[in-house]
Amino acid sequence: MLENGLEMLIGITIAYFSGAFFLTVFFYYLYFLNKQLYLKKFVLAWLMLSFAYEFLFFALYFDIALLFGLYSLLIVSYSYLFLSASALFLEFNRPRFTKFVLVLAYFTIGLLTILTYWVAWSIVLAFITASMFLLIGGLEFFKKEDILSKVTGSTIIVFAIVSFFYPFLATQSWVLPWGYIILGMLGLFMGMSLIQVHFQTQKEDFLTLQNKLEYMVYHDPLTDIHNRLFMNEAFDQIESDNLIHIGLLFIDLNNFKQVNDTLGHRKGDDILVEVTRILETLVKDKGVICRFGGDEFIVIFYNSTLEQTHHYKNAIIDYGRSNTIGDIEMDFAVGASFKHSVDQNIYSLLEQAESSMYSNKEKQKKSLTE
Repeated sequence: MLENGLEMLIGITIAYFSGAFFLTVFFYYLYFLNKQLYLKKFVLAWLMLSFAYEFLFFALYFDIALLFGLYSLLIVSYSYLFLSASALFLEFNRPRFTKFVLVLAYFTIGLLTILTYWVAWSIVLAFITASMFLLIGGLEFFKKEDILSKVTGSTIIVFAIVSFFYPFLATQSWVLPWGYIILGMLGLFMGMSLIQVHFQTQKEDFLTLQNKLEYMVYHDPLTDIHNRLFMNEAFDQIESDNLIHIGLLFIDLNNFKQVNDTLGHRKGDDILVEVTRILETLVKDKGVICRFGGDEFIVIFYNSTLEQTHHYKNAIIDYGRSNTIGDIEMDFAVGASFKHSVDQNIYSLLEQAESSMYSNKEKQKKSLTE
């Protein structure tokens, strides 16, 4: 049985207030802000550890076997909740045997507590079980690529190793009261590292969401290419930077309305998606493709030439003449314009390309009727 003493009680109290209680309050605040289930489990874990310190305090003071047993059960509960919270946080599956170990530890600790002479061994069993649960969680953190998670994982692993040997060291007079203080400080550092990883994850999630929203703003949801808003901002950038050697293509699908009217809008959407893939294949990485609206597309060529712009115009027209699109004969009407001077306005060139496209469309209609 552990020896009573004022130094030990002071050490336990300091460890309690410096570690578990502080982390319980702080993680509850994080849970209040985020309502994440893993935060809730971390709160319960630190709360179990806080209660464990309280029961140990009174167990040592009154020398009651039942309190030592409850202390052991709370240590096991804390470590299992910590593992559960880590599994939710890192999205890994807990080993199946951990539930069996938990039930076995509960049963054995309960039995040792009833057999009051052996109750000290319940503490040994509790810390061995806790060290195993903590080690599993620590290794999962350490597997992550970022340095902060590795530091956190290393701290948890060290805490698990210290927990394994702690029941044997705690009986040594030279360990007290600094043993409890060191263990409490190590636990506090572990908790603070977890908080840093949490904030880092929140930041990464926010940046991911921001990137997704930005992507949605500037891309067409059907074809997954740039939309008209992106085109307008690209045009504004061209004007503000006084860029020249800019080629424009204005592309329209001939007879696309008939597809929607006869085959339905779903077939029309499939056609637009296939047209997008065709344009990407023909233009490759030489131009930026934007969906202007409906069945109209704009291609912007940077650092281009008039010859190159007309080359891609003719390549798109020739493709439509020689191939079917979605098993439907449908060709392209394409107009082109080119900015070779700072004085030329890009929006005026867009109108010029559109006008050229309509002229091309009329020529194609006449050739079909002749």
